[in-house]
Amino acid sequence: MPEYLATVRHADGRKVTENVVADSADQALKILRARGHEDVVLHTDDVSALFVHQRAKADDISPRDYVVLRNLRGGLGLFVVITVNGYRKLAILMVLVALVLAYNRYLGQPWGPIDWPCVLILLSPPLVALAWALFGSRGRARHQQMMDALYSGRWEETLQRAERVSRRHSAHVIALARAQTLAGMDRLDEALRLLEPFGDGKAVPAWFYHSMLAQVYEFARRRDDAIAQLEQAVTLAPDNATLLLALARHVIWHKRDAKRARELLAQASAHALSDLTASFADLQEGLILLEEGRPRDALPILEAALKIFRSRSHMPLGYLPVEQTTLALALTRAALGERDEALALYAKVRPRLVALRSHVLDRCDRSLGVPQDQAFDGV
Repeated sequence: MPEYLATVRHADGRKVTENVVADSADQALKILRARGHEDVVLHTDDVSALFVHQRAKADDISPRDYVVLRNLRGGLGLFVVITVNGYRKLAILMVLVALVLAYNRYLGQPWGPIDWPCVLILLSPPLVALAWALFGSRGRARHQQMMDALYSGRWEETLQRAERVSRRHSAHVIALARAQTLAGMDRLDEALRLLEPFGDGKAVPAWFYHSMLAQVYEFARRRDDAIAQLEQAVTLAPDNATLLLALARHVIWHKRDAKRARELLAQASAHALSDLTASFADLQEGLILLEEGRPRDALPILEAALKIFRSRSHMPLGYLPVEQTTLALALTRAALGERDEALALYAKVRPRLVALRSHVLDRCDRSLGVPQDQAFDGV
C-alpha cells in the first residue's frame, strides 16, 4: 500500500515525522488527525506515496531521514543521515571508546596502540557516510543524468544513458524515460508499445499508467491525446489531487480554458495536499488568474511559488517547476507592460522550450514579441 510521510505536532508540543499506510492522502490525513495530532504537514502526495517504501528500510532510514534527504542535496543528505544514524546505533560503543581515550589522557599517557583504533572507531560513521555519499549514490547520479538529458532534448544521449542506469530503479521509470525519448524523436508507436506491459494494472495502478501515457503524448506534442489520458486517469482516481493539478496545468496551458482549470483546481484543493503539491496548486492559480486577465493578482502568487520551488531546486528535476513558474512570471510581467523584465525571465527558460520543441514556444514568443529563430544574448 502507499506510504505517506508527514510531520505532526503531538499533544505535548513535540514535532515528529511519521509514516502512515493509507489508500490516499485524504485517508492518511484522517488517520493522523484521529490520533490527536495537530499541524499535520504531508510530505508525500498520491503519486510519490506509491514509491516511498520507507518501512522496508526502517532500520536504516527513518521517516524523518526521508524528509532530511529530500531537503538536502543528494550527497550531503546521505552523509548527514548515515553519520547521525551510525552514531545513534553505536552510541554505547562510542561512549565507551570516548571514555577510554579520556581516561588515557587523564593519566597523561602518550598516544599508544589502543588510542588510534579508538579514534578510528569514533570516526567510522562519517568515514562510512563519506564513502556512501561518494560511491553509493552513483546509481542515482546516473538516473539524474539520464533525466537531465531527456528534459534537454538530447534524445540519443538519453537512450544511451538509460542502458547504464542502475537496475535498482523501477522498471516503469526507465521504460517511461525511454518512451518519452522515442516520442520526442517522433517514434510514437514504438514509445506506446514500450509501455504496454504496464497497462495490466499489476506493476502500477491503472490511473498511473494513463498518466504515463499522458507524459509520452506530451513529448510527442499530441496535446489533445495527453489531456484525454489525464482525463481517463482522473476518472479512475477522482480524489487524486496530483492528477487533478496535472490536468489543470494541461487545460490552462494547452486549451487556455480558465473555467475548466479553475474547476479542477477547486477539486484538487478540496483534498489533502503535500507541502510541495500545495505550491503546484499556487502555480496553477497564478496561471488561471493570468488567463482571466488579472496579472497583478497573479504576480505575488507566482513569486511566492517560485521562492518555494527554488528552495527545492536541488531535488531531482527540481529545476523544472522553477522554469515553469519563471515562464509564467515572464508572461505575467509582459501582461503588466514590463517587457524588459519579461524578456530577462524568458531568456532563462526559452532554450529548453526550443530543445523540446515545446508547443507553448510559439505562444510565448508571440506574447513577448520574440521571433522563434531569435537567440538571446548570453544564452
